[in-house]
Amino acid sequence: RTLACLGALALAMPEVGQAQQVHLLDFDDLVGAGPVPSGYGGVPSWGSWAFSDLPDPVLPPWSGPCRIRSTGPQRRIEFGRDVTFGSVRVVAEAPFRVRLYRAGQLVWTSFQYAANSGGPARWVYFAQPTPVDTFELECATDRHAVDDLLYAVAPVTLGEIFCFPNQFNSTGGLGVLAGSGS
Repeated sequence: RTLACLGALALAMPEVGQAQQVHLLDFDDLVGAGPVPSGYGGVPSWGSWAFSDLPDPVLPPWSGPCRIRSTGPQRRIEFGRDVTFGSVRVVAEAPFRVRLYRAGQLVWTSFQYAANSGGPARWVYFAQPTPVDTFELECATDRHAVDDLLYAVAPVTLGEIFCFPNQFNSTGGLGVLAGSGS
């Protein structure tokens, strides 16, 4: 079963009798350039991250035409809840590392990767089911891009918001998803 949610690919995957909502964000449904919309891909706020499908030979996307890059000193992506981080593709003009946090505490730091301007993107993955709530890209410059961000959210319960409304729908209003019963 698949469900498109704000451009994210959500797959129901069995895990010990439960299902996780998995998001693979390739950003290719975003057109042009601008701040990543709040709620995109189930992430409440993207901080200083912006999307772009404009050609850039120094920071090419990994897949499709679009990728995101940090436009300021705040290089964190806060998921707004515990998630299982999977992987990400990174292109950077300076050496970089990925850091994952939970409740403000550092959970994991990747190796320091060499600059890879012009690509190909480095695949950074976290092979532990440890819950995290924040992704950070540590890089000496703001010349870096991220593509194909993969993470999973634990099963949701009735009444919990799991898909943030798309403020750009055709009705001009916000989408609503509701459940009732047992």
